[in-house]
Amino acid sequence: MEWPFNGRKIVLRFNTELQPIEDGVGLLSGVLGTLGADYNKFSICEKNWKKVTGEDIVYNDCIKEMFHFDEDRGGRIKKIILQSFGSTPSQPFRLSSQPAVDGAQTKEAQRMLVELQAEVTAEKLKRNAVEDEKAAEKLKRKAVENEIAVEKIKRQAIESVMSYLIQR
Repeated sequence: MEWPFNGRKIVLRFNTELQPIEDGVGLLSGVLGTLGADYNKFSICEKNWKKVTGEDIVYNDCIKEMFHFDEDRGGRIKKIILQSFGSTPSQPFRLSSQPAVDGAQTKEAQRMLVELQAEVTAEKLKRNAVEDEKAAEKLKRKAVENEIAVEKIKRQAIESVMSYLIQR
C-alpha cells in the first residue's frame, strides 16, 4: 500500500508554548483521537489513562512515522502529545485557536493511519526478509569454508600417506 504523500511526512510546527500550530494541527488531532480509540494499541480495561501502557510504541511507530517535527531536549513535545491521548480528539489543541476537527478530517486521518501502519509493517517485513537472506548467505558461506577446510585436511592426510609410502 502506498503512503498518500509518497513517503513524505507531515511537517508539524509549534509555537513558543510548544502547542502545535498551522495546517498539521487538525491531522495530528485526528490521528491522536483515532489512536486513542484504537483498542488494539491501548487496553480498554483501564479506568485511568495514566495506567495505560504502550504510548512510547505508538509515539515512535505512528506519530514519528507520520509527522516531522524537531524534538525538544526536555521531551516536552512528546509529553504534550502523549498527554493528548486522554483528551477528546479535538480538545488538546484548542488553545492555539484552531477549529475543531470534523468527521471528514478524522476519517482521512484514520485512512492515512491505516495506510501508514500497513507501510510500516511492510517495511519491517522487508527488512526482516533482507536480514534473513543475509543470515542464510552467511550460513552458506560458512558451510563452503568448512568444506574447503575438510578438503584441505584430506589433502594433507593424503600427502602424509604418500610421503610415508615414498619413504619406505
